[in-house]
Amino acid sequence: TGMMEKFKVTLFFLVTKILLNANQVIGIDNRGSEFWLAVPPNKVAGGDFNPLFYVTTDEDTPVPFTVRFKLTGTPSSYNATKGEIVKIEVPADLKINHANLVGQGNDMSILINSTDGRNLILYGHNEETDSTDAFLALPKFETKRGTYEYYALSVGDSDQFAGTLVGFVVIVINEDNTDIRVTPTQNVVTFFGINTLIFAGDTRRRSRARMGEVFTFAASSGDLTGTRVTADKPITFLTGHQCGFIPTENNGCDILLEQIPPTETWGFQFVVTPLETREGSGFKLVASQNETFVQVSCNNEMNNSVISKMFTLDVGKSYFEIYPKSYWCFVESNHPLLVAIISLADPFLLMVPPLEQLNNNYTLVFTQNNNIGSDSEAVNFVPYINFIIAAEYYNNGNLELTYNGTTLNSSGIEFFQVKNSKGNIVAYGASYKPPIDPTTEYGVFTALFTGEGSTLGVLVYAFARNTAYGYPGGMKLDYI
Repeated sequence: TGMMEKFKVTLFFLVTKILLNANQVIGIDNRGSEFWLAVPPNKVAGGDFNPLFYVTTDEDTPVPFTVRFKLTGTPSSYNATKGEIVKIEVPADLKINHANLVGQGNDMSILINSTDGRNLILYGHNEETDSTDAFLALPKFETKRGTYEYYALSVGDSDQFAGTLVGFVVIVINEDNTDIRVTPTQNVVTFFGINTLIFAGDTRRRSRARMGEVFTFAASSGDLTGTRVTADKPITFLTGHQCGFIPTENNGCDILLEQIPPTETWGFQFVVTPLETREGSGFKLVASQNETFVQVSCNNEMNNSVISKMFTLDVGKSYFEIYPKSYWCFVESNHPLLVAIISLADPFLLMVPPLEQLNNNYTLVFTQNNNIGSDSEAVNFVPYINFIIAAEYYNNGNLELTYNGTTLNSSGIEFFQVKNSKGNIVAYGASYKPPIDPTTEYGVFTALFTGEGSTLGVLVYAFARNTAYGYPGGMKLDYI
């Protein structure tokens, strides 16, 4: 066998509304009718801000939905309207504090549910002073093969806060009588009905878990990346770090947070983009199988210099690298990978959807100005969008952009060639700063890439003073 077997192809996504050609078949994706959620721990226990969920839809008529806090809570009713946003504030007592798992128990769930079965689109926003990240919420869905296997993605602790601000995994049970098994890569503290310590490498089982129960696993110290969780029914899997320092000697940290889909939906090809205003960025890969051969090829958009690496990962093992600014990287493998970009200085965790899981219809949200910084001044996020277009579709369509219904000029967007290890062009990428008032609280951005069979990927991220966020705006969740 050669270094690389056959690779499949597709693309990325992110934060706002993206409409593409309706001729492409839509499978399972991030749009859904039933979302089981929770609020992972930020760096501040308690904190001053309420977590937020932003709800919208791409349906042509309003979608009625309910929100229920805790299993014992009373549902509240809302309507989601295309092109508009419903902001849901989560009560402060639902913010998980890993230091007090016993006092919290398992009744920490949030259920957002379409009452007529039509689609909702959700983004979560977890914010404290100088510590923010956001994530694309994924609905309850059944995988094609009926397997529910997950691996955590996190970072190591800083010397300053080792054992205090730590990596986490948060699981929300979607159905009654769910059996879950957890094998952590570090010693973890959890609440399985009683306060429990699970040692690294040991497997702990919880059988007959109830719908809506929330289980939190907090590392005693160290990197929880590669922690394996399996279930016999759908679960919600949130992972990250309370306050990651990237690199570890950096003076500032932020919460890192994403919802990770099951390994059945992981992919083989990825475009990892640079981040505007940063001197460089990191990305992290996690393997789902043994003997995963990985090829990374990076091209500098300024001087065409090339960085190329090849390595092998076993199941649950990871690779992390920091690359200088202006490099666009193409990652390919023979077995499915999980890939995420990690911003430097003011970190965020941004899961990169594989090319195989690009969709053609996204609705995305920019969030702004929800916070007051440590210096008591307003925090205004400046957003950016990175576009990805597969090489085969690049000349087949036109890019049309709007923000809150107003058409934006896309003619000046300059695309860069992304090449594989053989020097072949596999995609085109561009960074774009939308003309958005940074004092606006939130808004809906749309991008339409017309052309038969065409697909578009979008990564959205934003920086403010001492904080940042980034997340994918959407993805398909098909078996690959």
